[in-house]
Amino acid sequence: MLAQDQTFSGVTIALDGASFYRCTFENCTLTYSGLMPVTLENNRYVNCRWNLVGPAKATLDFMGAIYKLGFSELMERTFDLIRSQKPAAAPSAPKGNVSSLSFDEPPKPANEPGAKGSKKKK
Repeated sequence: MLAQDQTFSGVTIALDGASFYRCTFENCTLTYSGLMPVTLENNRYVNCRWNLVGPAKATLDFMGAIYKLGFSELMERTFDLIRSQKPAAAPSAPKGNVSSLSFDEPPKPANEPGAKGSKKKK
């Protein structure tokens, strides 16, 4: 998906593989799985929910686990490295109110027990 100068309101958007330039997101859920890169440049976020699933969530879970195992210095150096890197095209500072970041599990495939719409085997 490529979006420029658009407004999104009250929708859920999968960010993987998408590019957004100068867009406004209002009351949206922005979901990122980490399967593909995303480009977010000069956008405005108002009361949005950031939802990490799949590999993106697994990466943060792993980082949290090794931090708790005593590797806090490694994680702090990692964050310092992230903070020192300049983006390829420096976007403006985030605008608006980002209300939450969650780490939900992705939906189960329909054929998996307990998934919405799954059929029980007899």
